Amino acid sequence: MYNRHVFYHPLGGDTAKDPLIFGEGRDPQDWPNVTLSNDARWLSIIVAQGWTKTELFLQDVQTGAPAIRISTGKDFLYFAEPYDGDLYILTNEDGPHFRVFKTPVTAPAREHWREIIPQSDAVLSSLHIIGGQTFRPLRVERALRWLKRFTTDGKPLGEVELPTLGTIVNIGGEYDSTSAFYVFTSFTVPATIYRFDIQTAKSTLWDSVPTGIDTNQVRDPAGVVHLEGRHSGADVPCPAQGTEAHRPQPGHADRLWRLQRQPDAGIQQGAVSVAGSRRRVRHGQPARRLRIR
Repeated sequence: MYNRHVFYHPLGGDTAKDPLIFGEGRDPQDWPNVTLSNDARWLSIIVAQGWTKTELFLQDVQTGAPAIRISTGKDFLYFAEPYDGDLYILTNEDGPHFRVFKTPVTAPAREHWREIIPQSDAVLSSLHIIGGQTFRPLRVERALRWLKRFTTDGKPLGEVELPTLGTIVNIGGEYDSTSAFYVFTSFTVPATIYRFDIQTAKSTLWDSVPTGIDTNQVRDPAGVVHLEGRHSGADVPCPAQGTEAHRPQPGHADRLWRLQRQPDAGIQQGAVSVAGSRRRVRHGQPARRLRIR
């Protein structure tokens, strides 16, 4: 698919009249995605250019000024989320395991970025701001083994205790939530949703997928999976494989941001809806949803 553009759409309005926000004159293979700040003013535009490079743009929705580029054209990955007047940037720039920078939305140029979470031996696979805290899952040897919490200034708040060694598939929550939700799974644990209470720092079971399998008969010593009574011969090593966590694009406020592929020769125009996580905002606006057409 080519020629992906960003449009502004007031809810209930005529989509044929939506003004173009971003994408005019860009490479047809650019792939923009958007994230809106909790105060509904700042729009972060993350433009994928293949699998190993993204560019960052920021737009002041209140003034309607054109989006400005804040990355510098280097061949790195950048992801950004605006929150409470600051921009939180996750990148592998000069740090292959990824690190986190923070900068005011009013001074987003690269020279103003301040590192708040340095890279470590583990790979920082994503960043989520939930309940005024940052959550970051860490991946080691293709398995997500830790989920750590930080203040928005990068001060450590501790780890989220997980049931066992396994993979965090997804993390969700609102900017002003009192809870975060995450999906955990492993070779011996089916997909299970846990609720993490931010105030008590405790996880409780929310829901799980019934399997009909007695996991007490499954043992996993040193990364080796063995089903008792169902396997003959030597144990077979099965390294845990993790799936990089991804936060759905957030819905927000009283408008609809729409990503639309422009008609092109030989390409039929179609529509598909992408469900995004809904966020509540502080000013009582109804929700907004992100849709790809």
